[in-house]
Amino acid sequence: GLRDNECPFDSVNLLLEALGRPQEALSVVHVVGSKGKGGTSSILSGILSRSGLRVGTYTSPHVVSLGERVLIDGEDCDDGRLLEHFRDHEAEVLKVQGQTGWRLSHFEALTALSLKYFADRQVDLAVVEAGLGGVKDATNVFSNARGLRLVVVTPLELEHTDVLGERLEDIVA
Repeated sequence: GLRDNECPFDSVNLLLEALGRPQEALSVVHVVGSKGKGGTSSILSGILSRSGLRVGTYTSPHVVSLGERVLIDGEDCDDGRLLEHFRDHEAEVLKVQGQTGWRLSHFEALTALSLKYFADRQVDLAVVEAGLGGVKDATNVFSNARGLRLVVVTPLELEHTDVLGERLEDIVA
């Protein structure tokens, strides 16, 4: 998500750099839009997993546990294992926060650390659901040249206008 219309790209990209650029090791389907991202991500992940691919899925929000947001082949990641992974990379998070003076949000840090988790587990494909803000979103770190395979756009509507703007063009920009 975004705070006060600030763009966290520098901090998120610096964290990804400190983590070894895990997003570049992944083939990615990026699911963006206003409505239906979670369901679309779940259906795509299920189809791809059943076709024989090892699929990581990153969604939000979670209902009960953090592991619901980070799945491999449809199975929630064990919270203990996920927490251990995050603690293993705490130094990188703190270093980037010290360099930038920007305290990464929960979503920003979780996004970068989840991409690292998928890369470390060598998933064949990661289905990544965007959070809030299109181009300004912390999940918008993929490029066509570095693993972005498909962008799925679910229905768009005016939402979060206090943060994103009052026109559809502002929301998708």
